[in-house]
Amino acid sequence: MLYAVRELSSIHHSVTLEMVACEPAAGYASAIHTISLKSVTVTSDGSAKTFISWASDFSNDATSEIVIDSAFKRQEAFADLARVLA
Repeated sequence: MLYAVRELSSIHHSVTLEMVACEPAAGYASAIHTISLKSVTVTSDGSAKTFISWASDFSNDATSEIVIDSAFKRQEAFADLARVLA
């Protein structure tokens, strides 16, 4: 998949990516993903933490199976990120 950066915000601490090409075809026309970082000001152990959210918007031709598969792939990506940052 090839993505284009559509927005990069240092104020909102987010990046928005749009799928612009996919070979083989993805099964849907388009998808826009936004990854945002939020500061967590109070934690139980007193350490600094960051909350990461990832929202995906698909074109209306994406099936529910594609959306569910995307959710599982996001969970895997978050697990990979946690391992790298541990």
